[in-house]
Order: sequence, then structure tokens, then C-alpha cells
Amino acid sequence: GIGVLAGIFSEQAIEKLSQIASTMLAPGRQKELPATLKKPMIKVVKGSGDNEFDAATTSLTIVGDNFAEKAKVFVDGAPQPTEWKSALQIDVPLAADVAANLATATEIAVVVENPDQQKSGTVKLKRKG
Repeated sequence: GIGVLAGIFSEQAIEKLSQIASTMLAPGRQKELPATLKKPMIKVVKGSGDNEFDAATTSLTIVGDNFAEKAKVFVDGAPQPTEWKSALQIDVPLAADVAANLATATEIAVVVENPDQQKSGTVKLKRKG
């Protein structure tokens, strides 16, 4: 008796698992599954040099890891336009007001934030020279 019940249960379980797997792995379904993003990590920010800027700096290149396609970049707390290149690089053409502030700034802080609100550590760029 118990062996028969176990056999029936096993077939039902296998059928149910098969249904779940075929639904979850159906074409186009992968895009709907939530992606688990990792915390973004900045290795270096290139302005006029590695982790440096000067008054003529108008863009930054952020090199690191785990950058999501819709990641945001903040310079001194202000969101900046971004050009996502890959999970390893984001280019940042600085907003005009931020670029203008570089003429007098001695240090700026850069943070990357992924769409899930995980933030990188802050990288501080120093004025070159």
C-alpha cells in the first residue's frame, strides 16, 4: 500500500516539477525573472588622470565591476548623465554645473548606484597638481 502511494506521489511530483520548469524556462520568460544585482564596485575613476581631475575635466570614465545597465552616477551627491558601456565601465559626461565647479573644487566624491539601490563605496578624486 505505502509503496503504491509513494509511486503515485513521485509521478505527480515529477509532473508538477516539469510544469514549473517548462513555465519558468519558456522563451522570453527569463527576462521577467528578477535578476540579482551585486553591489557595484569602483576600481578607478579617470578624469585628468586616475582618481584625479582638473579645471578642464568635462567627463569621467568609471572602471570597476557589477555596474547594471541603468546604474546612476552621483558626483558630490548630484546625479549625472551616464553612458553605460558594460558591467565594467560607465562613461559620465559631466553636467555643466558640475563641470564648472571643478574650476574651484579641490576634491569631488563619486558614487555608483545600481537600480536596486545598492551603492558603491565613495571614491574621492583630488585636483591634479
